[in-house]
Amino acid sequence: MRPPLHPPTVHVHTVSPPRSSFREALDVTSKAKARFAAAEDDLYERGKRLIKESIECGVTAMRAHVEVDRTVRFTCLAVAQRLQAEFANLCDVQIAGAPSMHSFYSHRARAVH
Repeated sequence: MRPPLHPPTVHVHTVSPPRSSFREALDVTSKAKARFAAAEDDLYERGKRLIKESIECGVTAMRAHVEVDRTVRFTCLAVAQRLQAEFANLCDVQIAGAPSMHSFYSHRARAVH
């Protein structure tokens, strides 16, 4: 089994350039996530690319960790379910809910800074 995946953040560096601090990383991630709902096709294409590359390397099962929060709502879950159905005959794509690091840390980051 492949290590857990986070489909929405796969290849996210192509959406947002890397930053230098944790606070900046949270800000960049938050801005990228805010576009996820409008960019569902982009999320799907990045996830599809990852799954295809994995299958080509012999992966037959993987676990996708998806976030459901106030920002992305159910967009990431919907994309993961779509990919799971599309690749069902080639790869066992398990879906697991993942806590949103931004939601967890955002209030702390604001308090510290």
